[in-house]
Amino acid sequence: KNGLLYHMKKSKNFTTYGQIVNFLAKQELSRIDLVVALGGGVVGDVAGFSASTFLRGVKYVQIPTTLLAKKLLEKIELDNGGNWHERNNKKRKNG
Repeated sequence: KNGLLYHMKKSKNFTTYGQIVNFLAKQELSRIDLVVALGGGVVGDVAGFSASTFLRGVKYVQIPTTLLAKKLLEKIELDNGGNWHERNNKKRKNG
């Protein structure tokens, strides 16, 4: 099952924490389950705090999307001969 947390700073509050904890309780989260935070910053902070305070010992994984997205876009751009951060990947003539 999955839940949704907006990545805005205003999501970092006790109301959001309560919603996440209620969600985890409804899912009957146990120590063999895994909480995954897809995103960094606020998402990772709130998900990690919620998981650790809901049930001691629950597994938690954070997947920061900023680095993932940057690397993915970089790969796409380089494979297609585009530019990325002023780096030109076009074939150059020798001489």
